[in-house]
Amino acid sequence: MFRIDSDGNVANLFSEGNPSTGTPGTKISADWLTAVQEEICNLLTGLGVTLTKYTNNQLAAVVVAAATANTVVRRDANGRAQFASPSAAADAATKGYVDAKFLVAGRITRGTSTIASQTAETAWGSTRCRCLA
Repeated sequence: MFRIDSDGNVANLFSEGNPSTGTPGTKISADWLTAVQEEICNLLTGLGVTLTKYTNNQLAAVVVAAATANTVVRRDANGRAQFASPSAAADAATKGYVDAKFLVAGRITRGTSTIASQTAETAWGSTRCRCLA
């Protein structure tokens, strides 16, 4: 992909021009339109979508898809994503899962051994903890 570089661009941005001063607007080139088209089409086909000529919501459907295999992760306005509790070793773990698994009565544990005690408001909300040897 590239920024528009055809006649009438202003610093590689589109310009409406100004007819009263004779300043032309940006000429939309076939090169630019093809680049944009192919970027979008490659995203869709890379995610397994079969392109359909008169279906004009394919990109939107992929972007807002539910969290299923091989789809985009949807984040909220604060950049957070939500996940289910892990069921396999390589799954992402939620804070609740990790806290329940490893934080017992203010102590970080591994198996039956306490490896650190909490010295801040939460063990995961701070890098400060007192290690126990």
